[in-house]
Amino acid sequence: DFYQDDKSPGGIFELIDSVDTEPATRKKAVGRTLLHNIVSIMPTISMALAISAPLTGGLPFLAAIGLGNPFLQLGMFTGLFFVTRALESASDYKCKVEWEIYARRIEHNLRKKVFSHIQKLDMAYLDNKNSSQLVSLCHEDAIQIRRFLEKMPHTVVDKLTTYTTLSLFLLWISPVSLILSMLPIPFIYLLFRRFHKRISKLYRVQGMKENEIKKLLTSSLSGIPTIKS
Repeated sequence: DFYQDDKSPGGIFELIDSVDTEPATRKKAVGRTLLHNIVSIMPTISMALAISAPLTGGLPFLAAIGLGNPFLQLGMFTGLFFVTRALESASDYKCKVEWEIYARRIEHNLRKKVFSHIQKLDMAYLDNKNSSQLVSLCHEDAIQIRRFLEKMPHTVVDKLTTYTTLSLFLLWISPVSLILSMLPIPFIYLLFRRFHKRISKLYRVQGMKENEIKKLLTSSLSGIPTIKS
């Protein structure tokens, strides 16, 4: 049963992979996300340097090249802050566009695959399925996967990059601090594993109930002309 096999988390990712005909688009989107992560750090660094310059009487590495005036440094880092903030906004926009392009291509390929699969099913199976269920499978489920791909991969890559950067920074500053920060991770993972199955079951039940409501509404609306006539 195509519908049941691909509702598990693993099945969904396998399904996406099976219709991912342009991995270059995905790699480009991942590259945009990584670039955005780098650019997003720069405004914070610029602001920190802008605050530090007048408080410390000028940063030594700039004073060494003849830019020792703290107010000049303040103006430089303030201007750099606005430039990097603009770059961050542009990078964020480009990143979202790339993921939307990738998600829409997956949606289109997925819809074609599902429709092709339905055409190959025997009549005994199709007789037991309402047309609204098949439409939901071809159209609405593909939209849900597209929305998932528009946001989730970018968020995951962003979090992993941030965590890796902070971990390397803590390793350089204090390895003990890195170890202490990693202690809660096993407990968080165990909690995730414990509640993930429960949440998956609840979402599946909710999806079945929504399909039943759609089926009931479709039947009721299609029967209105018959009743009025």
